[in-house]
Parts: sequence; C-alpha cells; structure tokens
Amino acid sequence: MAIEVCALTPAAESMRQFISAIRADKPRYLRDQLIIIRDTINNTERQIIEKTLAFCLQQGISSANDFKTLVIKFEQQAEPEVIKISGLNPLSGTYPLQALTQPQLSRIEDYHQLLNH
Repeated sequence: MAIEVCALTPAAESMRQFISAIRADKPRYLRDQLIIIRDTINNTERQIIEKTLAFCLQQGISSANDFKTLVIKFEQQAEPEVIKISGLNPLSGTYPLQALTQPQLSRIEDYHQLLNH
C-alpha cells in the first residue's frame, strides 16, 4: 500500500521519507495512516500536496491526521508559510507551555481559620 500511495504524487521520494517517518513513529497504525494519506491526496491539488509534504518533512511531522489538517490549512490560506503549528499532535510527547503551568495551591489552615470565626 505504501508503494501505491507514493505513486499518487510526483514527489514520490518525499512521500517515501514521510511514510518512513510514520512507520518509525507509529508502526502499528501504518495501514490506517496510509489510507488517510491516500484519501487526502486523491481529493487535493498536486501543488498543495507537495507543499504539505515539504512542510511535514521540514518540521518532523509524522502523522497522517496532521498531514490532512495541514492540507486543509494550505488550501484555506493564500500564504501557507504563515501557518503556526500549536500542538497538532498532543501525543507526540511535546506539550504547549500552558500545559506545564501549575495552579496555586491553597493552605488548609486558611479554610480552618475562616470557618472557625
């Protein structure tokens, strides 16, 4: 199936690299990922696919769902270079800075003091 997907785009070498990254990152779900990529390629202009592939390889993206999301963004925007990736894949092991913020903790003594007065 990977060969079939590579044959759908003139950027076959880039697609092979992208599929290799997916295979390394998500070997168990490779078939499902290839189906998403195939369906996305079949419904998208060639130039958009090539730009998306280049962007994914440059940014180290290895997810078919992220690929599909980026295709949609590239189609919607006149200037695809201004796309800001912000946590497209929260399971990738990286978190946005806001996710690492710790809330302020209350002291139980403050509540005891309020209730006793």
